[in-house]
Amino acid sequence: MSHYAVSVKPPTVIPVPAATLVLLRDRRAGGFDILLMQRHAKSKFAAGDFVFPGGKLTREDNPPDAIRWCTGLEAATAAKTLALQDTELAVAHWIGVIRETFEEVGVLLATSADGGPVRVSPATLSACRRACQADNRAFWALVKQENLRLATDRLLYFAHWITPEDSPRRFDTVFFAAETRQTGRELFATLGSPGVPGSTRLVLDIRPGAASSSPRSLVAI
Repeated sequence: MSHYAVSVKPPTVIPVPAATLVLLRDRRAGGFDILLMQRHAKSKFAAGDFVFPGGKLTREDNPPDAIRWCTGLEAATAAKTLALQDTELAVAHWIGVIRETFEEVGVLLATSADGGPVRVSPATLSACRRACQADNRAFWALVKQENLRLATDRLLYFAHWITPEDSPRRFDTVFFAAETRQTGRELFATLGSPGVPGSTRLVLDIRPGAASSSPRSLVAI
């Protein structure tokens, strides 16, 4: 009796909800800059790639009253925009991408309670970013302690990508865009992930024109 090896296809990995942000900044002379990071060469996913800030999320990342700390965001509208039945998960995309962007690149899309700029010391923000590496609740501690409002009204949803089925790590990713409301040639005032040397590297495209999208044209900050 003959025996033949039969290949068994591994089960398809269920994609994890995630959100990412394309952060734009206007140039005075026209056009705009886009903020990218380079992932660590030993990252489990997209090692060495240039990526936008963002990450995975769950509804459990946020407190029950999360929506009240958001500007111009309604749960039902968020769910309809993303074609989701789960309103808490929908809201988590808007909040999660702000949190991940703050944690990864130090850009906090938020205002004070009166709509003015965030008035928090750099030392406090840096300490919160380090704490967020271990526990997302540190982000909410900052928001509530400083009475901030998340600038969810500045996020524009524009794409939805899902990692191919044959990938061992899959993400169901929502893409947002936002502008920094800064202009000029000054660099983004960020230092990467604090306390995690080499985990990410911020880059700035300083060459206008079609060729500027090439990785070799991106310069580390």
